[in-house]
Amino acid sequence: MKKVLFVCLGNICRSPAAEAIFAKMVEENGLTGAISCDSSGTSSQMAGTPADSRMVAAAKKRGVEINHKSRKTRQSDFADFDYIIGMDDSNMLNLERIRGGFEGKAEVLKMAKFIEGRDTHIPDPYYGGAEGFEYVLDLLDLGCANLLNYLQ
Repeated sequence: MKKVLFVCLGNICRSPAAEAIFAKMVEENGLTGAISCDSSGTSSQMAGTPADSRMVAAAKKRGVEINHKSRKTRQSDFADFDYIIGMDDSNMLNLERIRGGFEGKAEVLKMAKFIEGRDTHIPDPYYGGAEGFEYVLDLLDLGCANLLNYLQ
C-alpha cells in the first residue's frame, strides 16, 4: 500500500481538497487497496476544524465530497507515509522544519511537480474570492491525476 499525505498551512483548503480529489481518483481507478491518502497542515492554528465551507461548496459542485477535520503534520508522518506532497514553498520549508533530523521513508515533493506548465505552486485561496477556489481545484485536478500516474 502506497500512502500519500497532502500538506498545506492550515489543512482547511488546499490539502483536504487534494485529499478528496485524489481519493476519488484512486477509487474510480480501482486502486483503493493499493493507494491511500490523508492531509495535514504545517500550522496547528486550525487543528480540529472542518474544511473551509467555500472549498467544500466549490468541490461539491464538481462531485467531490470533502469530509475532513484539520490536523497538524507530525514528525511521525515522515515514517508513516511514502509520499508527502507540499502545496507551496513555504509549506515545503515548514515540512523540513517539522522533519528536523528525522529521516523516515517519506519522499517529500512539491505539488507543482505534477502541474508543470500551469503554476509554480498551489496558491492559498483563503483570502480571495470564489474564483481562487475554482483555480485551486483546477490545479489539484491536474496535479492529482498526474500524481496518480506517477505512482503507478
